[in-house]
Amino acid sequence: MEKEYIKRLLTSYLWVGLTFLLNIGRQIVLIPFILIAWGSETYAYWLILISTTNLLYTINHGYLQYIGNEINLHYHQSIQKSVSIFKSAFLILTIQSLMLILLMLTLAFPKIFTVISNIDTEDLIARQVVQAFIILGLSSIIYYGMTGLVGRLYEPVGKIYSLYRFNFLSQFVEAFVFVIVIVLKSTLVQAALAVALIRMLSIVYFGYQIAISYPDFYPWWKGGSIKSGFQDFKKSLLLVYSNFIERLQYEGVTLFVSNYLATSIVPVYSTIRTIGNSAISSISLFVNPTVPDIQKGVANKQYHRVIQLLFLNITVSSLVVNILFLILAPFIDNLYQLWTGDELKFDSKFYLAISYYSIIYCVNYNYFAFLKGINLTKEVLTLVAVKVIVIFFTSIINV
Repeated sequence: MEKEYIKRLLTSYLWVGLTFLLNIGRQIVLIPFILIAWGSETYAYWLILISTTNLLYTINHGYLQYIGNEINLHYHQSIQKSVSIFKSAFLILTIQSLMLILLMLTLAFPKIFTVISNIDTEDLIARQVVQAFIILGLSSIIYYGMTGLVGRLYEPVGKIYSLYRFNFLSQFVEAFVFVIVIVLKSTLVQAALAVALIRMLSIVYFGYQIAISYPDFYPWWKGGSIKSGFQDFKKSLLLVYSNFIERLQYEGVTLFVSNYLATSIVPVYSTIRTIGNSAISSISLFVNPTVPDIQKGVANKQYHRVIQLLFLNITVSSLVVNILFLILAPFIDNLYQLWTGDELKFDSKFYLAISYYSIIYCVNYNYFAFLKGINLTKEVLTLVAVKVIVIFFTSIINV
């Protein structure tokens, strides 16, 4: 592999690695503070808010991923084709965002939100949970819509590390502000406002940088075709379904735990899942930076390079995940109690289940990233549906 590629890959690893460490540090530092400042009940409400808003923006995530893949695959053959795809997609994204906002406002009705979250109506009103949901939901739709589409312009030119750098810096500032929010024992609404403000300021700066760096694509809203964009949207539907189902498996379990077990169990579930998420995040750390080059290899029919990258990803990510769980195994119970300040009880069976899932997910993720990257949407949807059905049925049996 050429030196320039290795340099870009290592730069991407650096920023993704820093983001990974930041997220680990944020979980380790913030969760004890949150449990002390807010208590487990308010923390459970916050987790439910995050899960619900995450599901909102996931609705158009599959479409944005499909469009990003198309831009990457066509960029090396025809830049004008990529520009046309992008500008048409921006118009569709605007329409989608407005529809998501309407959906969010519908879900925000107290009677509906109570059904979704299992939060008592009196608590919903007293703690202004719905207001916090609207603030978080609106900022999520705008922030993730922009980074999910406009941010993909870094990929075909080999500058995906710039996107990772932005993600790290914005998350660092958001984490810093959230620490202040927790120390001040702010309400859910105040916490949501702080997060939303950081996201909006970040996206203004991010959009400006993209606009001046890639003038061929700017202005984003001019020169596109709603008809063409809608045709691409129809082609992306299978990927939209698969991404939403996959995210439903991830975030929906939090709502499942809240509704069918108890709201109080959500923090236990979330904290143990955080350990598994750390392993899963380490996988994406190694895999995601190579996806644009895999797409380039497919577009240029350099299949030997594609196989090299897949082999590298599977080898390195599998090694990292297995070593992580081997190191944690003897100490995890004591570390968990220290981490949560004895506020939560460690569930060893659930931890083992998360560990097994993460190890299997490692190889699984590499193939999913490849299939999604080249828009093999039917294959992705089939595999996701089978995986989610198995997970939910085994979860219900074990409840």
